[in-house]
Amino acid sequence: MLTDEMSVLRSDIVAMRKARGAMMNELEQANMDRRRAVSDLCRHFRGARAGMARRSKSERVAGLQNLKRVVNGHRQAMRSDLAGVRKVWVARSA
Repeated sequence: MLTDEMSVLRSDIVAMRKARGAMMNELEQANMDRRRAVSDLCRHFRGARAGMARRSKSERVAGLQNLKRVVNGHRQAMRSDLAGVRKVWVARSA
């Protein structure tokens, strides 16, 4: 009777050790999978950020060129207005 209970207890202990070993292996595998997933996600973020930086730069350059064009147009209009004012003043003083 006692030997039967001891045998059952030993079998349970061995089974639990095997289950713990299997669980540890599963945890290790899950951890490796998670690391791989995080690494892939970081790689994706790096690529997305680089693409965003390229697009942002080209948009800033295009905006700056447009601003230069607008400012140059205003400057030309101002020069034209000043030239017209000078002609009027010269005509009045003559």
